[in-house]
Amino acid sequence: VKGKDKGTSVTAVRAGSPADTFTAYLGDDRTDEDAFLALAGRGAGILVRKEFRKTQAQYWLKPPEELLEFLRHWRDAG
Repeated sequence: VKGKDKGTSVTAVRAGSPADTFTAYLGDDRTDEDAFLALAGRGAGILVRKEFRKTQAQYWLKPPEELLEFLRHWRDAG
């Protein structure tokens, strides 16, 4: 949709959530950069890919091991 991106979607989802909701967005490509930016200071943008690249994400996970560990921790925290 023209004028919309993944950052717009993240912002819309957060707007419908309680203010204290912790949000994590996991992405692997350049189309996820808008979502990482939308979460700056409001959640965690997490780049998930084997090779690091310059990104707006605050964190980087190497799949599959680090991703699986993250998901286990997320599950257990809930």
